Amino acid sequence: MTGVFGVVGCFMLMVVYGVLVGAGMVSSSYIVIWGSMEMGMILSLIYFLGSSVRVGPIFYYFIVQSMGSMMMLVGVITDVPLLTVFSILVKLGLMPVFTWVISVVWTMELGASIYLVLFLQKLVPLLLISRWAWVTGISGAGLVFWCSISVVLGSISMAYGQSFKWVLVTSSLVHTGWMVILLLMTSEVFVYYFCVYGGLLGIVLLFGALDVGTGVMSALSVFSSIPPLVGFLIKFFNLGLMGSNYILVVVAGVAFVVFSVVGYFINCMKAGMGVISSSFVEKSVSASAVFWVLGVVGVLFCSLFWLI
Repeated sequence: MTGVFGVVGCFMLMVVYGVLVGAGMVSSSYIVIWGSMEMGMILSLIYFLGSSVRVGPIFYYFIVQSMGSMMMLVGVITDVPLLTVFSILVKLGLMPVFTWVISVVWTMELGASIYLVLFLQKLVPLLLISRWAWVTGISGAGLVFWCSISVVLGSISMAYGQSFKWVLVTSSLVHTGWMVILLLMTSEVFVYYFCVYGGLLGIVLLFGALDVGTGVMSALSVFSSIPPLVGFLIKFFNLGLMGSNYILVVVAGVAFVVFSVVGYFINCMKAGMGVISSSFVEKSVSASAVFWVLGVVGVLFCSLFWLI
């Protein structure tokens, strides 16, 4: 997990990374925030190179992030909000530019590298959304649209995944979409969601890196949308905040939570429980029925509280 840096070197690199991100968070200057985002990307590349990650995906990651940064800078200078919003979608790995996340994460070992791509590197772009009115105000509808598409397609894709990494990638797509929508409404609740998601993702990656099958299974279960677990509570709270202002997003969120539940539990059985083979899960009608029942229960539970 630490590669050529060792424990001390990895720790120092993370400290510097944290200082840069912190500087961007407390600054009110767009240039400082943009600079902290770029320096964070460079430090991430250094860590990837020292963590036995293949050079090809690292170069791909660098090209994508650099293009996103360039579009963001040009969008600000030329006052073109659409270009800036698209650059943020690139940075966050949302639809319609999500494929680069799959290509990069698929070649990485479970651990800090994936945590950087799926969580830490998204902090500063999310901060930019909350700080600048020309993003949240002028193009808020466009962001909500693409985030809703990300939530829907991510949930559907999760149900048809075949590996633990696939669950992590599609889950990141879903949760990032939720976080952006939530950020456009209230920053206080977003901070809570961001911290909960980051903590759960860290636990899942830790168990996965240590090859603790039952730990992976338990962590993914908590991550899922089954009531009354954490994954359900944060999604349900989001739907309550949206109300009639985002009625289409609410309907889509309630409907496609079924696919999230099915995806989490099928892949949880495959990746976390060594005693049950993948072929058994795929061929067992009773197991599939249980997953679908759990998903329907989640939707009914959410709908019941929504009506109340």
